[in-house]
Amino acid sequence: MGIPRILIVGAGLTGSALARRLAGAPVSLTCWDKASRPGGRMTTKVFGDMKVDIGPKFISRKPDDIEDSIFTELIEKNLIQPVTYDLHQSHSVHTNTRNTPAPVQIKLSTLEKEIEKELEKEANQTTTTLNEENLEPVGQDSNCWLEGDEQDCTVLVKPDNYTATFGSQAIVEYLLKRSTVKPETKTFLNELNAVEPQNSSDVVWEAQNHGRNFKEYFDAVILTIPVPQFLGTSSAVGRPLGNYLSLLQQDQEVYNNLEKVTYSTSFSLGVFYSKSCTPLEEIRQQKVKYYPGNDIIKYISVECEDEGGPVSVCVHSHRTWAHQNTELTKEIAKDIIYKELENLLSPDGSLPEPLQTMCHKWRYSQTSVPFQGVPGAVTLIEEPLLIGAGDSFSISNVGGCLDAARVAQDILKQRFNF
Repeated sequence: MGIPRILIVGAGLTGSALARRLAGAPVSLTCWDKASRPGGRMTTKVFGDMKVDIGPKFISRKPDDIEDSIFTELIEKNLIQPVTYDLHQSHSVHTNTRNTPAPVQIKLSTLEKEIEKELEKEANQTTTTLNEENLEPVGQDSNCWLEGDEQDCTVLVKPDNYTATFGSQAIVEYLLKRSTVKPETKTFLNELNAVEPQNSSDVVWEAQNHGRNFKEYFDAVILTIPVPQFLGTSSAVGRPLGNYLSLLQQDQEVYNNLEKVTYSTSFSLGVFYSKSCTPLEEIRQQKVKYYPGNDIIKYISVECEDEGGPVSVCVHSHRTWAHQNTELTKEIAKDIIYKELENLLSPDGSLPEPLQTMCHKWRYSQTSVPFQGVPGAVTLIEEPLLIGAGDSFSISNVGGCLDAARVAQDILKQRFNF
């Protein structure tokens, strides 16, 4: 075999981080993405000089996470920066009434003052088993983790939070630029077949894109797209054709674990205003405001680069509401969410007229049930090599995706000896 030919499917965070890790490796690297721009769920919507992230608001990692070279690089290049808060109080939460050691305490910031009563309420309900849904108001995109021990004590663990200095999409674009790989956008993986080319004894992957009517051959394929998407468990629409699926089914244990992977759905609304107003200014000073009692809106974030200048607003829906309304079109969801935004912030009609509103439907927003053991990446088929990587096999946050890229790199290095 000559230089290994490798295809990364998906130019989101995992795919771009893997490409960055493979920079300089003795491989021929290709990246396909169905969208018009790279980014995946790290998407930034732009209107004129204004921008708004409609993916994760915070980039989070737990204090005890393994140091990641790419995360460190992003900090050094000022692509992400720490969120600083006025820390003022500590809290802890128990789930039982036994005499157990005091749980680790976390500090709640001014960002979370409005939900202190919710936390205290949970803390007093000592017979209630806490879970992620109970504590959803505490944060977004795994801003808090629940950790238990042998004493049946559950505590909240507050991670380090960062924000994307130039927008989350800039992170993906930077990693791809440093990798020297230019992703082939608007290139959907329509078909994936294991084949044995003429004059060769090696079995390789034949990847086809029907729209551009071409096919390429690869020694390894890494699928960083959500498992339900390439497995077709949610819908056969959009699932690639090909014999890869029957090959996957030959390992029943792996296939069963793939079938269990599920995602939550959410809607994001980006709104651009020419100027701020009192309700928006109050949220801007807090960075984010959560609405645990609202059925539709989970949180609102407001950004403004210049005092008194244009304002960008991001509205994220609750997962429960999004799940119940998965079939809504983006246009209908946009009208519903914006009306709820008006009801929340200006029942008297004090919100200015928006310059633009953009709605995005995240069919695969966050992993609800990941692949068993959350390994980061998994060898799905040995010959030819097919790897699954991304938050389907990890945690749905930046740290999880970076870890998935690291594990996928290790699998490739071991297989191709570089």
